[in-house]
Amino acid sequence: RRVVMDAFEEGQRSGITGTPTFVINSQTLVGAQPMEVFEEAIEGAAREAQGG
Repeated sequence: RRVVMDAFEEGQRSGITGTPTFVINSQTLVGAQPMEVFEEAIEGAAREAQGG
């Protein structure tokens, strides 16, 4: 139970307000999203990582 509460509290401190929530680099996606939204977020993160 403590592990669950620790994770819950960490989520609250991070500003997570619902589930599911996905954080890709600094972009937060809340709720069910189409695959295209994830693809764009991941591709954007990859571009940032490569300096672009």
